[in-house]
Amino acid sequence: MRTFALIFLLLNLSISLNAQYTTYHVLEVVGEIYVNEQTSPVKRGDYIYSDDQVRFTNPKNKVIVRSKDDMHSLRSDKARKTSGGLIARVSNSIFSLDTIVSLKGKGDDYLETLGLYFAANLDVTAPRPFLIIDQLKYEIDEDELPVQENFLFVMTYQYKGETINKKLEYANAKLLIADYIYTVEGESISADDISDIKLWFFDMSSGSKHLIGHFLPVVAERATLVEQLVHLKSQFPKLNSEELLHQVFIPFVFEFYGKVDEEELKKVAGAE
Repeated sequence: MRTFALIFLLLNLSISLNAQYTTYHVLEVVGEIYVNEQTSPVKRGDYIYSDDQVRFTNPKNKVIVRSKDDMHSLRSDKARKTSGGLIARVSNSIFSLDTIVSLKGKGDDYLETLGLYFAANLDVTAPRPFLIIDQLKYEIDEDELPVQENFLFVMTYQYKGETINKKLEYANAKLLIADYIYTVEGESISADDISDIKLWFFDMSSGSKHLIGHFLPVVAERATLVEQLVHLKSQFPKLNSEELLHQVFIPFVFEFYGKVDEEELKKVAGAE
């Protein structure tokens, strides 16, 4: 009888202790992150708890998790440096993804507003990543910016110590950015090999140029993104298409990749 009572007491104590912790279901992982003394990194489908200790092997590592119907990101922002990596409690490293800043800033003029959009930030000199799925089409308001034949949109970037100038495609009041920007003298190059990307507006008749802002495009494999969206959809079965888009897909992509054009993401979400 005493043995049974002791087991019952320990069981209740365990339940009571666990009830104090929040459980998080891992949806996606960037990089290698370890929990407590485990030797295998965290992976999709694992569970972690608010009282767990996590080790980030790189400051850019992060884990996208869910708790009930909310999504969160586990980041190294508040982790302490050790010889083995960045260490922190889950409870001190969790950030909610339930709200995403619009980032549709309004500048003093149209070109500044354009710069805020592409920089995905309120500081056009400190761009956030911007995901380009297949291509990015941005519609220019020609009432605000009357684009004439002698006007050009140009991207510049550094590649192997050289400054590369790329004329951006523009037609029917739409600025098109796609994988053609990753070519030099007809040869494809890796996006990882370029830096200091800037967007410019040139008036060839006067020779004047205006810096629109800095730009940080990132590329994702379409098949990988589709698979991720399918998995996310399966985790939130009660949400309709619009709720999935705004409450799950956009926050996830923003955190995992960077800013994304909503219309392009809709096409991918509709194809999954």
